[in-house]
Amino acid sequence: MDDTLTASMPAHTGRRARWGAVSHRTLLDALAASVPVSPYDWADAALVTGLLRPVTWDRHGLWSSIASTTHAALAARTARVVRPVVSDVTTVRQAARRGGRERAAFEVLVPTARLAAATGLSEDLCASLTGALGHRAPEAVALARTVWRTALLVASSDRRRAQLRVRVPDSPLAGVLVRAGELLDVEARHHRTRDRVHFVTVDDPTDAVAVLRAVGAGPRAEAWVRGRC
Repeated sequence: MDDTLTASMPAHTGRRARWGAVSHRTLLDALAASVPVSPYDWADAALVTGLLRPVTWDRHGLWSSIASTTHAALAARTARVVRPVVSDVTTVRQAARRGGRERAAFEVLVPTARLAAATGLSEDLCASLTGALGHRAPEAVALARTVWRTALLVASSDRRRAQLRVRVPDSPLAGVLVRAGELLDVEARHHRTRDRVHFVTVDDPTDAVAVLRAVGAGPRAEAWVRGRC
């Protein structure tokens, strides 16, 4: 791990937590299964498109992927939000090997000629998150849960098993996750490595369980993070 990132992380006191009684994939599947019907499709779309960079999809460059996820519902919600701006948006399913297993991956595609419109929408939605999380109210707390759930589904990592860890592309989205953590009464921290890679982490095991509980992991939260005093 980069020394800059390591040095910025607080030292835990007492005995370390034991992580990984369930796999990272099992944890994410539990989160995906718990996603409720909510008015925050726009927030899902903001994060699914904002956390990932668009890539050319076909060899002729006619289509671009603005989102890639192993969770069909996230792809469908993202396409639904984008469709009023880019009517030709579509989703495709393909086989992908992740974590040594064959899993379906779902791509959200737009015509490359309309990519600027799609990315503009993504930027506007991401900017809206900052304002919507700016006050402590029941709807803001519910939105904070959506933000962390989707971020974990799209861009989390189990590289360091003493924390929740999400890679983000820039400081503004890092700020969104930090603020969402505050609304969930946990400390989330923004780190930037020497090569300007951004991460947001929840370092304390108790806070990690609180986040996972808040976003729907249920008993998987304690199975993923087991603290020993």
